Amino acid sequence: MRKFLKSLKKGLRTACVAAALATCWNVGQSAKAAYQNGDIVNVQFSGTISPTVNDLSHVFLIYCTGTSGSRSSMNVLKLGDFAAGETSTFSVTGEAVYDSVLYFLVAGVYGDITAGQYTEGTNGVTLNKNYSSIWNNIIGTTEETMFEYLCNDNVSALTGLAHSGYYNYSYIMYLEGTRSINLYDFSDPTENGTGSITATIVPEPITILLFGSGGVWIIRRWRREN
Repeated sequence: MRKFLKSLKKGLRTACVAAALATCWNVGQSAKAAYQNGDIVNVQFSGTISPTVNDLSHVFLIYCTGTSGSRSSMNVLKLGDFAAGETSTFSVTGEAVYDSVLYFLVAGVYGDITAGQYTEGTNGVTLNKNYSSIWNNIIGTTEETMFEYLCNDNVSALTGLAHSGYYNYSYIMYLEGTRSINLYDFSDPTENGTGSITATIVPEPITILLFGSGGVWIIRRWRREN
């Protein structure tokens, strides 16, 4: 009988630990649900880039949030360099204005860039959609200028791109979700692989504190008593 009661007590303690951790998790989910349009949140962007023809370098994620009537200013995060024939992962975190739609554009350069300048037929810009002849209508500048921005890691210039053609941007609803993308080299344009983008709102510090301190304290006490 004593052995049974001891086993039952241990089982109840385990259940309490699980309940405590679940409570912390639910607090985090409730905090996410409490965001209002206009709040500043941290968003983690992760995913893959898989070029199939040309290596990609100076790849950036350019994004904003909003609706058809109003949009936030642009944000820019560098994703890195990616080799053709390989699937590489990335993970970056940046701020965003909470709103119903996250609009994003993936842009990088392909080809020989040792000369540091755009040369049609030798190098150029890669985007995550086939914009073809309507290039200027999408980002408000030429491919040559965009090439210079990217090669020089000119975040300030990339942030200042015009708010045009958002109906052709890729999008994720409410800053959380996954979107598959296709990569295209210009000016031709030709296909150059695929990728994926996952956006996740990073919990506020208080949520992390609740999970980290409260949950860990319970686990330590449970281990000490056992």
